Amino acid sequence: MSSSPGPESTFTTLQRLLMSIVLAVVCLGVGGFVFLSLAGMRPPVAKRPTTAKVYNVDAFVAQRVDINEIISGFGTAKCDREVIVSAQVNGEIVEVHPLLKVGAFVSDGSDRRTEDGQSTGEGADLLARVDPRPFQERVTQAQNRLDEVSAEITALEQQVANNRQLLAKANEDYGTFQKEYDRIKSSLSKGVATASDLTRSLLDLQKYKDNVLKYETESKLLPLNIASSRQRKRSLDNDLKLAQLELTKTEIRPRFSGRLSEVMVELGQFVKVGEPVSRVSDLKIVEVAVPLPIADFEKLERQIRNGEQPEVSLSPNETAEARWTGRLVRVGPEADSETRTVNVFVQVDNRDQPTVLLPGTFVNVRINGPTYRDVVPVPRDAIQNGRIFVANNGKVKSRDVQVTRTLQTLAIVSSLQPGEEVILTNLDIIFEDAPVTIQRTRELADELKSQRTHLARIKPTEAGLSSD
Repeated sequence: MSSSPGPESTFTTLQRLLMSIVLAVVCLGVGGFVFLSLAGMRPPVAKRPTTAKVYNVDAFVAQRVDINEIISGFGTAKCDREVIVSAQVNGEIVEVHPLLKVGAFVSDGSDRRTEDGQSTGEGADLLARVDPRPFQERVTQAQNRLDEVSAEITALEQQVANNRQLLAKANEDYGTFQKEYDRIKSSLSKGVATASDLTRSLLDLQKYKDNVLKYETESKLLPLNIASSRQRKRSLDNDLKLAQLELTKTEIRPRFSGRLSEVMVELGQFVKVGEPVSRVSDLKIVEVAVPLPIADFEKLERQIRNGEQPEVSLSPNETAEARWTGRLVRVGPEADSETRTVNVFVQVDNRDQPTVLLPGTFVNVRINGPTYRDVVPVPRDAIQNGRIFVANNGKVKSRDVQVTRTLQTLAIVSSLQPGEEVILTNLDIIFEDAPVTIQRTRELADELKSQRTHLARIKPTEAGLSSD
Protein backbone atom coordinates (compact mmCIF):
# COMPACT_ATOMS: atom_id res chain seq x y z
CA MET A 1 0.00 0.00 0.00
CA SER A 2 1.67 3.26 -1.26
CA SER A 3 1.53 6.64 0.42
CA SER A 4 1.43 10.08 -1.40
CA PRO A 5 4.02 12.81 -0.62
CA GLY A 6 3.01 15.25 2.00
CA PRO A 7 3.00 19.03 1.96
CA GLU A 8 6.35 19.26 3.72
CA SER A 9 8.15 17.19 1.07
CA THR A 10 6.78 19.34 -1.79
CA PHE A 11 7.91 22.57 -0.12
CA THR A 12 11.47 21.23 0.23
CA THR A 13 11.70 20.41 -3.51
CA LEU A 14 10.52 23.89 -4.48
CA GLN A 15 12.99 25.45 -2.13
CA ARG A 16 15.92 23.53 -3.70
CA LEU A 17 14.89 24.52 -7.22
CA LEU A 18 14.67 28.16 -6.30
CA MET A 19 18.09 28.13 -4.68
CA SER A 20 19.62 26.61 -7.81
CA ILE A 21 18.18 29.36 -9.99
CA VAL A 22 19.38 32.06 -7.66
CA LEU A 23 22.90 30.61 -7.58
CA ALA A 24 23.01 30.39 -11.39
CA VAL A 25 21.92 34.01 -11.75
CA VAL A 26 24.54 35.11 -9.23
CA CYS A 27 27.31 33.19 -11.09
CA LEU A 28 26.30 34.73 -14.43
CA GLY A 29 26.27 38.17 -12.91
CA VAL A 30 29.66 37.75 -11.31
CA GLY A 31 31.10 36.41 -14.65
CA GLY A 32 29.65 39.33 -16.57
CA PHE A 33 31.06 41.79 -14.08
CA VAL A 34 34.54 40.24 -14.33
CA PHE A 35 34.39 40.25 -18.19
CA LEU A 36 33.35 43.91 -18.30
CA SER A 37 36.08 44.80 -15.85
CA LEU A 38 38.74 43.05 -17.92
CA ALA A 39 37.42 44.55 -21.16
CA GLY A 40 37.62 47.97 -19.67
CA MET A 41 41.25 47.43 -18.80
CA ARG A 42 42.24 46.71 -22.63
CA PRO A 43 43.77 49.74 -24.41
CA PRO A 44 41.81 51.09 -27.37
CA VAL A 45 42.84 49.81 -30.91
CA ALA A 46 44.53 52.45 -33.12
CA LYS A 47 42.85 52.97 -36.50
CA ARG A 48 45.07 52.54 -39.64
CA PRO A 49 44.62 54.82 -42.61
CA THR A 50 43.32 53.00 -45.74
CA THR A 51 45.81 52.87 -48.73
CA ALA A 52 45.46 51.69 -52.38
CA LYS A 53 47.03 48.31 -53.33
CA VAL A 54 50.28 48.54 -55.33
CA TYR A 55 51.05 45.67 -57.79
CA ASN A 56 54.58 44.36 -58.23
CA VAL A 57 55.31 43.61 -61.91
CA ASP A 58 58.10 42.77 -64.33
CA ALA A 59 58.51 44.96 -67.41
CA PHE A 60 60.03 44.75 -70.89
CA VAL A 61 61.84 47.84 -72.18
CA ALA A 62 60.87 48.47 -75.81
CA GLN A 63 63.67 49.04 -78.35
CA ARG A 64 63.70 50.06 -82.01
CA VAL A 65 66.07 47.69 -83.80
CA ASP A 66 66.95 45.86 -86.98
CA ILE A 67 66.05 42.27 -86.25
CA ASN A 68 67.26 39.36 -88.32
CA GLU A 69 64.90 36.39 -88.21
CA ILE A 70 66.52 32.98 -87.87
CA ILE A 71 64.87 30.07 -89.67
CA SER A 72 65.47 26.91 -87.67
CA GLY A 73 65.48 23.30 -88.81
CA PHE A 74 67.19 19.93 -88.48
CA GLY A 75 69.13 17.70 -90.81
CA THR A 76 71.83 15.06 -91.10
CA ALA A 77 75.25 15.87 -92.53
CA LYS A 78 76.34 13.94 -95.60
CA CYS A 79 79.46 14.03 -97.75
CA ASP A 80 79.09 16.18 -100.82
CA ARG A 81 81.29 13.65 -102.60
CA GLU A 82 81.19 9.98 -101.70
CA VAL A 83 81.75 7.05 -104.01
CA ILE A 84 81.89 3.28 -103.78
CA VAL A 85 85.00 2.15 -105.65
CA SER A 86 84.25 -1.10 -107.48
CA ALA A 87 86.26 -3.66 -109.38
CA GLN A 88 86.19 -3.12 -113.15
CA VAL A 89 87.64 -6.49 -114.13
CA ASN A 90 87.38 -10.05 -112.87
CA GLY A 91 90.30 -11.55 -111.01
CA GLU A 92 92.13 -12.22 -107.79
CA ILE A 93 93.27 -9.39 -105.50
CA VAL A 94 97.07 -9.78 -105.44
CA GLU A 95 98.00 -6.45 -103.79
CA VAL A 96 96.31 -4.01 -101.38
CA HIS A 97 97.14 -0.60 -99.94
CA PRO A 98 99.28 -0.88 -96.77
CA LEU A 99 96.60 1.08 -94.86
CA LEU A 100 93.47 -0.36 -96.45
CA LYS A 101 91.53 0.24 -93.23
CA VAL A 102 88.46 2.28 -92.33
CA GLY A 103 89.51 5.84 -91.51
CA ALA A 104 92.73 5.81 -93.54
CA PHE A 105 93.37 8.75 -95.85
CA VAL A 106 93.92 8.01 -99.53
CA SER A 107 95.02 10.52 -102.14
CA ASP A 108 94.24 11.02 -105.81
CA GLY A 109 97.64 12.71 -106.19
CA SER A 110 96.28 16.25 -106.66
CA ASP A 111 97.09 17.24 -103.08
CA ARG A 112 100.71 16.16 -103.27
CA ARG A 113 102.67 19.35 -103.84
CA THR A 114 106.14 20.64 -103.19
CA GLU A 115 106.89 23.56 -100.90
CA ASP A 116 106.61 26.00 -103.82
CA GLY A 117 103.14 24.66 -104.70
CA GLN A 118 104.15 22.52 -107.69
CA SER A 119 102.68 19.07 -108.19
CA THR A 120 105.01 16.23 -107.25
CA GLY A 121 103.76 14.22 -110.19
CA GLU A 122 102.86 11.24 -108.04
CA GLY A 123 99.71 9.43 -109.04
CA ALA A 124 96.75 8.30 -107.00
CA ASP A 125 97.23 5.75 -104.24
CA LEU A 126 96.77 2.11 -105.21
CA LEU A 127 93.88 0.73 -103.17
CA ALA A 128 94.10 -2.79 -104.59
CA ARG A 129 95.44 -4.62 -107.64
CA VAL A 130 93.73 -7.43 -109.52
CA ASP A 131 96.08 -10.07 -110.97
CA PRO A 132 97.30 -8.34 -114.18
CA ARG A 133 98.89 -11.34 -115.96
CA PRO A 134 95.88 -12.39 -118.08
CA PHE A 135 95.36 -8.81 -119.15
CA GLN A 136 99.05 -8.29 -119.92
CA GLU A 137 98.90 -11.38 -122.16
CA ARG A 138 95.95 -9.88 -124.05
CA VAL A 139 97.96 -6.71 -124.57
CA THR A 140 100.88 -8.72 -125.92
CA GLN A 141 98.64 -10.68 -128.29
CA ALA A 142 96.96 -7.54 -129.57
CA GLN A 143 100.36 -5.89 -130.07
CA ASN A 144 101.60 -8.90 -132.05
CA ARG A 145 98.59 -8.90 -134.36
CA LEU A 146 99.01 -5.18 -134.86
CA ASP A 147 102.69 -5.63 -135.71
CA GLU A 148 101.79 -8.31 -138.26
CA VAL A 149 99.34 -6.06 -140.04
CA SER A 150 101.80 -3.17 -139.95
CA ALA A 151 104.40 -5.37 -141.64
CA GLU A 152 101.82 -6.45 -144.19
CA ILE A 153 101.02 -2.83 -145.01
CA THR A 154 104.72 -2.06 -145.39
CA ALA A 155 105.09 -4.98 -147.80
CA LEU A 156 102.08 -3.88 -149.84
CA GLU A 157 103.38 -0.32 -150.03
CA GLN A 158 106.73 -1.67 -151.26
CA GLN A 159 104.88 -3.84 -153.76
CA VAL A 160 103.10 -0.76 -155.08
CA ALA A 161 106.43 0.93 -155.66
CA ASN A 162 107.79 -2.18 -157.39
CA ASN A 163 104.66 -2.55 -159.49
CA ARG A 164 104.97 1.04 -160.58
CA GLN A 165 108.49 0.35 -161.88
CA LEU A 166 107.44 -2.92 -163.54
CA LEU A 167 104.50 -1.22 -165.23
CA ALA A 168 106.77 1.47 -166.60
CA LYS A 169 109.17 -1.18 -167.89
CA ALA A 170 106.30 -3.21 -169.43
CA ASN A 171 104.98 -0.11 -171.18
CA GLU A 172 108.45 0.60 -172.51
CA ASP A 173 108.85 -2.97 -173.77
CA TYR A 174 105.40 -2.95 -175.29
CA GLY A 175 106.25 0.22 -177.17
CA THR A 176 109.45 -1.31 -178.50
CA PHE A 177 107.72 -4.46 -179.74
CA GLN A 178 104.91 -2.38 -181.20
CA LYS A 179 107.46 -0.63 -183.37
CA GLU A 180 109.06 -3.96 -184.31
CA TYR A 181 105.69 -5.36 -185.29
CA ASP A 182 104.92 -2.30 -187.39
CA ARG A 183 108.34 -2.62 -189.10
CA ILE A 184 107.86 -6.33 -189.93
CA LYS A 185 104.36 -5.67 -191.16
CA SER A 186 105.69 -2.98 -193.48
CA SER A 187 108.53 -5.25 -194.64
CA LEU A 188 106.00 -8.01 -195.38
CA SER A 189 104.16 -5.75 -197.77
CA LYS A 190 107.46 -5.08 -199.53
CA GLY A 191 108.31 -8.78 -199.67
CA VAL A 192 111.30 -8.43 -197.35
CA ALA A 193 109.77 -10.28 -194.34
CA THR A 194 107.81 -13.49 -194.20
CA ALA A 195 104.38 -14.18 -192.66
CA SER A 196 105.98 -16.25 -189.95
CA ASP A 197 108.12 -13.29 -188.91
CA LEU A 198 104.99 -11.20 -188.59
CA THR A 199 103.27 -13.91 -186.54
CA ARG A 200 106.17 -14.22 -184.08
CA SER A 201 106.30 -10.44 -183.74
CA LEU A 202 102.57 -10.32 -183.07
CA LEU A 203 102.85 -13.03 -180.38
CA ASP A 204 105.70 -11.15 -178.67
CA LEU A 205 103.69 -7.93 -178.83
CA GLN A 206 100.67 -9.65 -177.29
CA LYS A 207 102.82 -11.05 -174.47
CA TYR A 208 104.09 -7.60 -173.50
CA LYS A 209 100.60 -6.21 -173.80
CA ASP A 210 99.44 -8.85 -171.33
CA ASN A 211 102.24 -7.78 -168.97
CA VAL A 212 101.06 -4.17 -169.15
CA LEU A 213 97.48 -5.25 -168.35
CA LYS A 214 98.74 -7.40 -165.49
CA TYR A 215 100.69 -4.58 -163.86
CA GLU A 216 97.87 -2.11 -164.47
CA THR A 217 95.42 -4.48 -162.73
CA GLU A 218 97.82 -4.93 -159.81
CA SER A 219 98.27 -1.15 -159.51
CA LYS A 220 94.50 -0.89 -159.06
CA LEU A 221 94.17 -3.80 -156.62
CA LEU A 222 97.15 -2.99 -154.37
CA PRO A 223 95.65 0.31 -152.98
CA LEU A 224 92.47 -1.61 -152.13
CA ASN A 225 94.52 -4.25 -150.31
CA ILE A 226 96.43 -1.55 -148.46
CA ALA A 227 93.16 0.19 -147.47
CA SER A 228 91.78 -3.13 -146.20
CA SER A 229 94.95 -3.79 -144.21
CA ARG A 230 94.87 -0.30 -142.75
CA GLN A 231 91.26 -0.83 -141.71
CA ARG A 232 92.28 -4.06 -140.00
CA LYS A 233 95.14 -2.17 -138.38
CA ARG A 234 92.73 0.42 -136.98
CA SER A 235 90.55 -2.34 -135.61
CA LEU A 236 93.56 -4.09 -134.08
CA ASP A 237 94.79 -0.78 -132.71
CA ASN A 238 91.43 -0.38 -130.96
CA ASP A 239 91.77 -3.92 -129.64
CA LEU A 240 95.20 -3.01 -128.27
CA LYS A 241 93.89 0.12 -126.60
CA LEU A 242 91.02 -1.83 -125.10
CA ALA A 243 93.42 -4.48 -123.82
CA GLN A 244 95.66 -1.75 -122.37
CA LEU A 245 92.62 -0.12 -120.76
CA GLU A 246 91.60 -3.44 -119.25
CA LEU A 247 95.14 -3.76 -117.91
CA THR A 248 94.95 -0.33 -116.25
CA LYS A 249 91.65 -1.35 -114.66
CA THR A 250 93.47 -3.99 -112.68
CA GLU A 251 94.77 -1.09 -110.57
CA ILE A 252 91.97 0.15 -108.34
CA ARG A 253 92.60 3.79 -107.36
CA PRO A 254 90.46 6.55 -105.79
CA ARG A 255 88.97 9.21 -108.05
CA PHE A 256 89.46 11.89 -105.37
CA SER A 257 91.24 12.27 -102.05
CA GLY A 258 89.32 11.25 -98.97
CA ARG A 259 88.89 8.88 -96.08
CA LEU A 260 88.05 5.20 -96.37
CA SER A 261 84.65 4.89 -94.74
CA GLU A 262 84.24 1.21 -95.64
CA VAL A 263 86.49 -1.61 -96.90
CA MET A 264 84.94 -4.69 -98.56
CA VAL A 265 87.88 -6.78 -99.89
CA GLU A 266 90.96 -8.59 -98.62
CA LEU A 267 94.17 -9.87 -100.17
CA GLY A 268 93.57 -13.08 -102.14
CA GLN A 269 89.86 -12.47 -102.63
CA PHE A 270 88.39 -13.08 -106.09
CA VAL A 271 86.32 -10.15 -107.32
CA LYS A 272 83.94 -9.69 -110.21
CA VAL A 273 83.14 -6.65 -112.30
CA GLY A 274 81.08 -4.19 -110.27
CA GLU A 275 81.86 -5.80 -106.90
CA PRO A 276 82.47 -3.10 -104.23
CA VAL A 277 86.04 -2.71 -103.02
CA SER A 278 85.83 0.32 -100.71
CA ARG A 279 83.85 3.48 -100.03
CA VAL A 280 85.74 6.77 -100.15
CA SER A 281 84.30 9.91 -98.54
CA ASP A 282 85.55 13.42 -99.20
CA LEU A 283 85.24 15.26 -95.88
CA LYS A 284 86.28 18.65 -97.24
CA ILE A 285 82.73 19.59 -98.19
CA VAL A 286 79.74 18.35 -96.17
CA GLU A 287 76.11 19.00 -97.08
CA VAL A 288 73.00 19.04 -94.91
CA ALA A 289 69.51 18.64 -96.38
CA VAL A 290 67.04 20.59 -94.21
CA PRO A 291 63.26 20.17 -94.67
CA LEU A 292 61.57 23.51 -94.00
CA PRO A 293 57.86 24.25 -93.68
CA ILE A 294 56.59 26.09 -96.74
CA ALA A 295 55.93 29.21 -94.64
CA ASP A 296 59.59 29.33 -93.57
CA PHE A 297 60.78 28.59 -97.09
CA GLU A 298 58.77 31.54 -98.40
CA LYS A 299 60.68 33.83 -96.04
CA LEU A 300 63.94 32.77 -97.70
CA GLU A 301 62.63 32.71 -101.26
CA ARG A 302 63.41 36.36 -101.98
CA GLN A 303 67.05 35.99 -100.96
CA ILE A 304 67.42 32.78 -102.94
CA ARG A 305 65.75 34.32 -106.00
CA ASN A 306 68.25 37.19 -105.86
CA GLY A 307 71.13 34.74 -105.98
CA GLU A 308 72.11 35.21 -102.34
CA GLN A 309 73.50 32.42 -100.20
CA PRO A 310 72.31 33.11 -96.63
CA GLU A 311 74.73 32.38 -93.82
CA VAL A 312 73.95 29.36 -91.66
CA SER A 313 75.02 28.35 -88.15
CA LEU A 314 74.94 24.71 -87.10
CA SER A 315 75.03 23.13 -83.65
CA PRO A 316 74.69 19.63 -82.17
CA ASN A 317 71.23 20.50 -80.79
CA GLU A 318 68.84 23.41 -80.65
CA THR A 319 70.07 24.70 -77.28
CA ALA A 320 73.82 24.46 -77.95
CA GLU A 321 75.98 27.29 -79.23
CA ALA A 322 76.88 27.29 -82.91
CA ARG A 323 79.85 25.03 -83.67
CA TRP A 324 79.99 25.17 -87.48
CA THR A 325 79.17 27.71 -90.17
CA GLY A 326 78.00 27.27 -93.72
CA ARG A 327 75.82 28.68 -96.48
CA LEU A 328 72.52 27.79 -98.05
CA VAL A 329 73.57 26.88 -101.60
CA ARG A 330 70.44 25.51 -103.27
CA VAL A 331 66.84 24.38 -102.79
CA GLY A 332 64.84 21.36 -103.84
CA PRO A 333 62.75 21.63 -107.03
CA GLU A 334 59.46 20.71 -105.38
CA ALA A 335 57.62 20.49 -102.08
CA ASP A 336 56.79 17.23 -100.32
CA SER A 337 53.02 16.81 -100.53
CA GLU A 338 52.89 14.64 -97.41
CA THR A 339 55.05 16.67 -95.02
CA ARG A 340 54.40 20.03 -96.72
CA THR A 341 58.07 20.89 -96.56
CA VAL A 342 60.72 22.00 -99.03
CA ASN A 343 64.30 20.75 -98.83
CA VAL A 344 67.04 23.37 -98.69
CA PHE A 345 70.69 22.36 -98.83
CA VAL A 346 73.36 23.81 -96.56
CA GLN A 347 77.01 23.40 -97.50
CA VAL A 348 79.77 23.36 -94.88
CA ASP A 349 83.44 23.68 -95.88
CA ASN A 350 85.30 21.69 -93.24
CA ARG A 351 88.56 23.39 -94.23
CA ASP A 352 87.22 26.57 -92.61
CA GLN A 353 85.85 24.98 -89.42
CA PRO A 354 87.55 24.77 -86.02
CA THR A 355 86.27 21.19 -85.76
CA VAL A 356 85.28 18.85 -88.58
CA LEU A 357 81.57 18.25 -89.14
CA LEU A 358 81.48 14.48 -89.62
CA PRO A 359 79.00 12.87 -92.02
CA GLY A 360 76.08 11.30 -90.20
CA THR A 361 75.97 14.04 -87.54
CA PHE A 362 72.42 15.18 -86.71
CA VAL A 363 72.52 18.97 -86.42
CA ASN A 364 70.31 21.93 -85.63
CA VAL A 365 70.47 24.43 -88.47
CA ARG A 366 69.91 28.18 -88.06
CA ILE A 367 69.55 30.08 -91.32
CA ASN A 368 69.83 33.87 -91.47
CA GLY A 369 66.40 34.82 -92.77
CA PRO A 370 64.95 38.21 -93.69
CA THR A 371 65.91 41.37 -91.78
CA TYR A 372 63.12 43.62 -90.51
CA ARG A 373 64.37 47.18 -90.14
CA ASP A 374 63.42 49.87 -87.65
CA VAL A 375 60.84 47.77 -85.77
CA VAL A 376 59.77 47.35 -82.14
CA PRO A 377 59.46 43.69 -81.04
CA VAL A 378 57.82 42.66 -77.74
CA PRO A 379 57.06 39.26 -76.14
CA ARG A 380 53.83 37.87 -77.52
CA ASP A 381 52.63 36.95 -74.01
CA ALA A 382 52.42 40.64 -73.16
CA ILE A 383 49.62 41.16 -75.69
CA GLN A 384 46.12 40.58 -74.33
CA ASN A 385 43.24 40.83 -76.82
CA GLY A 386 45.10 43.29 -79.00
CA ARG A 387 46.20 45.45 -76.06
CA ILE A 388 49.29 45.83 -73.94
CA PHE A 389 49.82 47.50 -70.56
CA VAL A 390 52.67 49.95 -70.05
CA ALA A 391 53.95 51.45 -66.83
CA ASN A 392 53.75 55.25 -66.94
CA ASN A 393 54.88 57.15 -63.85
CA GLY A 394 53.89 54.28 -61.59
CA LYS A 395 50.46 53.87 -63.18
CA VAL A 396 49.09 51.29 -65.58
CA LYS A 397 48.13 52.57 -69.02
CA SER A 398 46.58 50.33 -71.65
CA ARG A 399 47.53 50.67 -75.30
CA ASP A 400 45.92 49.21 -78.42
CA VAL A 401 48.58 47.72 -80.69
CA GLN A 402 48.62 46.13 -84.09
CA VAL A 403 50.82 43.10 -84.66
CA THR A 404 52.52 43.44 -88.06
CA ARG A 405 54.57 40.23 -87.87
CA THR A 406 55.30 37.41 -85.44
CA LEU A 407 58.70 35.80 -84.83
CA GLN A 408 57.77 32.72 -82.81
CA THR A 409 57.56 34.11 -79.23
CA LEU A 410 58.06 37.72 -80.34
CA ALA A 411 55.64 40.10 -82.03
CA ILE A 412 56.51 43.22 -84.00
CA VAL A 413 54.00 45.89 -83.01
CA SER A 414 53.07 49.44 -83.93
CA SER A 415 51.98 52.30 -81.60
CA LEU A 416 54.83 51.69 -79.19
CA GLN A 417 57.78 54.00 -78.65
CA PRO A 418 61.35 53.01 -77.70
CA GLY A 419 61.94 53.18 -73.96
CA GLU A 420 58.37 52.41 -72.95
CA GLU A 421 58.05 49.73 -70.28
CA VAL A 422 55.67 46.92 -71.27
CA ILE A 423 54.21 45.03 -68.30
CA LEU A 424 54.76 41.29 -68.45
CA THR A 425 53.31 39.90 -65.18
CA ASN A 426 50.05 40.11 -63.21
CA LEU A 427 48.23 40.88 -66.45
CA ASP A 428 45.12 39.12 -65.14
CA ILE A 429 44.62 41.44 -62.14
CA ILE A 430 45.97 44.86 -63.11
CA PHE A 431 43.69 47.51 -64.59
CA GLU A 432 43.76 51.02 -66.01
CA ASP A 433 45.54 53.51 -63.66
CA ALA A 434 46.38 50.75 -61.15
CA PRO A 435 49.53 51.64 -59.19
CA VAL A 436 52.50 49.41 -60.00
CA THR A 437 56.05 48.94 -58.91
CA ILE A 438 58.53 47.51 -61.42
CA GLN A 439 60.66 44.89 -59.74
CA ARG A 440 62.67 43.68 -62.74
CA THR A 441 63.15 44.92 -66.28
CA ARG A 442 64.21 42.92 -69.35
CA GLU A 443 65.41 43.98 -72.76
CA LEU A 444 65.23 42.27 -76.13
CA ALA A 445 68.72 40.78 -75.73
CA ASP A 446 67.66 39.20 -72.44
CA GLU A 447 64.49 37.87 -74.04
CA LEU A 448 66.37 36.26 -76.91
CA LYS A 449 68.98 34.81 -74.58
CA SER A 450 66.32 33.12 -72.49
CA GLN A 451 64.75 31.41 -75.49
CA ARG A 452 65.28 27.69 -75.82
CA THR A 453 65.62 28.07 -79.58
CA HIS A 454 67.54 30.94 -81.14
CA LEU A 455 65.05 32.75 -83.31
CA ALA A 456 66.55 36.15 -84.10
CA ARG A 457 69.64 38.32 -84.03
CA ILE A 458 69.41 42.01 -83.25
CA LYS A 459 71.36 45.05 -84.28
CA PRO A 460 70.47 48.48 -82.81
CA THR A 461 69.74 51.06 -85.47
CA GLU A 462 68.78 54.65 -85.81
CA ALA A 463 65.15 55.47 -86.25
CA GLY A 464 63.85 56.39 -89.64
CA LEU A 465 65.08 53.40 -91.62
CA SER A 466 62.58 51.81 -93.95
CA SER A 467 61.33 48.26 -93.46
CA ASP A 468 62.11 45.46 -95.86
